[in-house]
Amino acid sequence: MARIVDTVIYAVFWLILFVLMFATAGMSSSSSEGATLGLGGIMFIWFFGVVATVLYEFVMIALKGQTIGKMVAGVKVVDQRNGQNPGWGSSFMRILIPQVANFFCGLGLLVYLSPMFDSSGRMQGWHDNVANDLVVSVK
Repeated sequence: MARIVDTVIYAVFWLILFVLMFATAGMSSSSSEGATLGLGGIMFIWFFGVVATVLYEFVMIALKGQTIGKMVAGVKVVDQRNGQNPGWGSSFMRILIPQVANFFCGLGLLVYLSPMFDSSGRMQGWHDNVANDLVVSVK
């Protein structure tokens, strides 16, 4: 549930960015100099989108242990050693593992589904194991 809510947030954010990208491309299509400026604008907007998307989850998990999706779903990420918010290192590892899986193999979704294959009974995903954290209910 949390991943679905966060995905909807990402989709709305990216839809707005795509509108900006197409508007930038349309404004600059009248000349070759404008087309170069338009391509630069598109690349800047795309880069901003990627950074913002990654920072959303990274910062929210590090500081609060929850994204908006996790808040809606009533779950929180905690450090399995002390029950506190994961902090910057664990949050970085949680975001790094799915991003690397997406980049190299396109298997980021499998990382998010990996808790379903956990035989420990904790339903930890691969990214949870690497970051030494747990997702717990806060309801």
